[in-house]
Amino acid sequence: MNEIFVILIVIFITGLTVYIHQKLKNQATKQDIAGITNEVEKVKSKYIFQLEELKLDLEHKSAAVSQKRDLYKKVTDTMRIFIRGGGSTAEKKEDFLRSYQHIWLWGSDEVVSNLTKFIRSQLVNSDENQNNDQTEAKKAYANCIISMRKDVGYIDTKLTSSDYEFINLD
Repeated sequence: MNEIFVILIVIFITGLTVYIHQKLKNQATKQDIAGITNEVEKVKSKYIFQLEELKLDLEHKSAAVSQKRDLYKKVTDTMRIFIRGGGSTAEKKEDFLRSYQHIWLWGSDEVVSNLTKFIRSQLVNSDENQNNDQTEAKKAYANCIISMRKDVGYIDTKLTSSDYEFINLD
């Protein structure tokens, strides 16, 4: 009977050992899963944060390009006052000066430079005694338009100043 009792104790201890071992293994697996889940959530939240930053940056850039397009439209509408037949009124002159100031704030360096070259060419050619065919003024005007196109996204444009046609309907 003693032998049976010893055998039962050995079986019980062996079973208990296996049971405890399995419980510890399961606990370790749960901890591993919790750790992995925690790491996945950290990475996920990092990428969600970065994605939101990128979205916000893209929205700001999109808004800036939209504002530039509006500004460039105003400038090009009023630049025609310098070209013969462009219809120069006091209101258009004032609109041009206001837009020119805004170009210095928001325009790219290339746009500011080309617009300044255009204005300087107009100042040089403003002498009414000169018989000016406005070829250089028109070229400078077209270069301004091309630089504005590039600044709002048409970077690879193949257009040149000679592609722009001036049309006078007067």
